[in-house]
Amino acid sequence: MRHSGAIDLNGDQLALLVTAAQQDETRALDRLLSTVRPALFSYFARRVPDDLADDLAQIALIRIVKALPRIDPKRASGFIGTIGQNLLRTAFRRQARDARRVAPSVTPDELESGV
Repeated sequence: MRHSGAIDLNGDQLALLVTAAQQDETRALDRLLSTVRPALFSYFARRVPDDLADDLAQIALIRIVKALPRIDPKRASGFIGTIGQNLLRTAFRRQARDARRVAPSVTPDELESGV
């Protein structure tokens, strides 16, 4: 059973794509990334603005490429889902931290004078 917030990936198809990319088949890495990117973007776009969702999807693709030799094709869907969840959690933490740093907007006329 899939969580409603899970990244929608076909595990069998993904296993084949990962295996082909690991074996350096022609354009296999491009096929893998072009298959995974829409699902990642959709997952992120449901939770954050589109520009941030695009950035997170790109970062996820970079992480997938770097980890490709270590990815177990049978578990690729879960591996990519974990990357997405971790990136989203980090983005939420960054947004919360940035929100705490912003001071409320106060004009000079709103300040009380001690004189």
